[in-house]
Amino acid sequence: MSQEENTLDINETKLYELAFNIIPTINDAEVKEVFDGIKVAISAIGKVVSSSEPAHIPLAYVMEKSIDTKKQKYNTAYFSWIKFEATPDVIDQFQKDLDLNKSVLRYMVIKSDKDSTISSQELAQVLRGDEEKEVAVEEGEKVVESVPAVEEDKNDVAEIDKAIDDLVV
Repeated sequence: MSQEENTLDINETKLYELAFNIIPTINDAEVKEVFDGIKVAISAIGKVVSSSEPAHIPLAYVMEKSIDTKKQKYNTAYFSWIKFEATPDVIDQFQKDLDLNKSVLRYMVIKSDKDSTISSQELAQVLRGDEEKEVAVEEGEKVVESVPAVEEDKNDVAEIDKAIDDLVV
């Protein structure tokens, strides 16, 4: 790849998605301020394509964040996402700025190919186990369905235990 081609690639706008968790200990107005502040920061480096308002969700595991030299532990957070267009050269600095944001618990920036239709509210319902609303999915997107638990066949377990006992003796 020539230097000219490499320069064009760096200056070419790409589609990214920022998924992030906001700490749950701030009030709703502050959550909105944090969300809007992140959108403003993205607007300074590129263009917001789509987003979803933060929704309160349970976390899969306890997450820690050091705030003012104290480690705080969280088992819930406000989840949101923002799709945006930007040049690759500004992403590293944007991530460093997110690292310094005391209200952002965790985040992930990934390259994206197309717009998603699922909102944070719909995702929160799924994560909480609410069965009331189905999640909208665009045609062509992969859908992962939950797999029902398989009941153990007690006869098979007993046979395996007996075979292990026979091998040990």
